[in-house]
Amino acid sequence: MPEFGTTAAMAIGPYIIITAAKNEERFIGETIEGVLAQTVRPRKWVIVSDGSTDQTDDIVRTYTTRYPFIKLLRAEPHTDRGFGSKAKAINSAYEQNRNEEYEFVAILDADISLEPNYYEQVLIQFTEHQDLGVSGGVLRERSGTKYVKRITSTCWSVSGAIQVFRRKCFEEIGGYFPVSGGIDAVAEVMARMSGWKVMAFPHIRGLHNRPTGRASQGMWRAAYRTGEDDYLLGYHPLFFAARCAWRISARPYLVGSATMFLGYVWAWIRGRKRAVADDFVQYLRREQVSRLLRLITGKSGAYG
Repeated sequence: MPEFGTTAAMAIGPYIIITAAKNEERFIGETIEGVLAQTVRPRKWVIVSDGSTDQTDDIVRTYTTRYPFIKLLRAEPHTDRGFGSKAKAINSAYEQNRNEEYEFVAILDADISLEPNYYEQVLIQFTEHQDLGVSGGVLRERSGTKYVKRITSTCWSVSGAIQVFRRKCFEEIGGYFPVSGGIDAVAEVMARMSGWKVMAFPHIRGLHNRPTGRASQGMWRAAYRTGEDDYLLGYHPLFFAARCAWRISARPYLVGSATMFLGYVWAWIRGRKRAVADDFVQYLRREQVSRLLRLITGKSGAYG
């Protein structure tokens, strides 16, 4: 398997992977095998055990002894599995490896399966698009025995589970901003605010071996929290309403969209304070109004 030092790998540019893992003993072995099978391996892969209490650390250690580019870090345990905790774990790992030589930073969840040439294909897109700051493939999530395509806009968003950043972009936005939800979405908006493009490529695929973390809370509760988070991120009310309408056809169908809408409205009624800055909200809403207008005129067709 080619590593950096070969002609093909050097033409693409070196990258590192950072993974925040908490109690991922069911899936992390498959994720590691998927990275080992990559046609171009990372210069380093830092796996941060974010307070794991199961066998996650032991599984990772069995690989670190055989593959020196895989490193295990142990973070302080947290009371929950929140996105803020994930952001802090990733940022901490990045800071500890800031002096390494690499051009790209890949964020990989610990329950993902990748095509063998996933990173090679993504990094090729960066070489072909110099203004590309955040990229990746399209994620399919497990639904029973099948995998279904995640609803997203490939022109605006890349699933946080498989995001890849140009290093300069990652440093300009200050890494992940530790909010309660949507750390990947915040990073994408901040990247665009800094002049970078964000794009996913449908021909590059990853498999999520379980639904997102919040799905474990129950579909309705997850939908409610999604609406609440969208309010806290500053989503424009009209764009959010359109987003709810767009997702009526997704499980749990109409009830899920209604519950998501309730989460947004209740957060507004309660006057929940946003963690993001006012200029962030203003930029995001301008983008969303523009996207709605493009949809109305037939120039766009998906909601992030």
